[in-house]
Amino acid sequence: MNIKTDCYRIWLILLLVLANQGVLAEPTQVMLQPISTVYPIDMSAGPTQSVTFPVVGGKSFGLIVMPGDDFTLKLKLPDGTWVDPQNAALYGVNFGETRPTNIYELFFFSQKNSQVITMQNPPPGWYELQIDSPAVPTTEAVSVRVITIGSGIRTGFIVSDGQLSVLLGQPVTFATMLFEGSSPITGAVVQGKVLNSHKMEVASLVFTDDGQGADQQAGDGLYSVPYEPQQAGGYLISVNIQGTTRSAQPFEAVTGGRLVVNPPDIKLTGSYRDQGVDEDGDEYFDYARFEFDTEGPRSEGTYFLHLILEASNGKQVDSFW
Repeated sequence: MNIKTDCYRIWLILLLVLANQGVLAEPTQVMLQPISTVYPIDMSAGPTQSVTFPVVGGKSFGLIVMPGDDFTLKLKLPDGTWVDPQNAALYGVNFGETRPTNIYELFFFSQKNSQVITMQNPPPGWYELQIDSPAVPTTEAVSVRVITIGSGIRTGFIVSDGQLSVLLGQPVTFATMLFEGSSPITGAVVQGKVLNSHKMEVASLVFTDDGQGADQQAGDGLYSVPYEPQQAGGYLISVNIQGTTRSAQPFEAVTGGRLVVNPPDIKLTGSYRDQGVDEDGDEYFDYARFEFDTEGPRSEGTYFLHLILEASNGKQVDSFW
């Protein structure tokens, strides 16, 4: 057993568990998550690449580089100090790596090694991660995920009233929630995009918290945008957030969700034809025949029709088919 590697694997799983623990935000009762963000790095652009990101403080932050094979990492602190595995202990920084050993880790992390950097009680400010690779890196696309725990900032995402699926042509409202403790964060820049099942962008989104249009109340921490799906299918909504805390510390975060758009079902157009049928020839109607016009695709299945007939005297006959 590799104790060091196993410890980092445990820490990595705990980090994502903590990141997936949230608090309920009033009034929507949506689970809010600690802030995290993802930075894509293209190592084909050169053997040395870097990314700069803000940290607002908190109890700890973790930085996960996936995949992490063949890379050498250095972290620049807000005071300008460069930290690497050799001097990390002097600054309370830990470098490690983990390799997935089960299906859970393969699904959430990477099929290759992931490098991990952690820091307890990180000072707020801007950090820089430098990634050095061999002259010919074996991996070109690298994902850097930063998760901050215990900062008090929480984000969330909801579709309309918690809908997971809608019918084609049905407008929805996407809302991104942004809170520091129980207080809403205002003045943030919240932008997003809608991706189809082929990961192609089909729409760009600008969320607002100004009480106009789809946004019901200004300054409540719910940034909203209307959207009407144009095609049936599954969609991923990705949201990027840039804002500042009450103490004027900048932060970045990502959130989002999914939406399934189903084809419209059959519906009545409002046009119909009726006819009284005298089946036995006694000059009294035995039954009434109705024909209703419909629109939309009519797939195989069982359909029910609720019909209410009202006579001139106000009496009604209520029936189901």
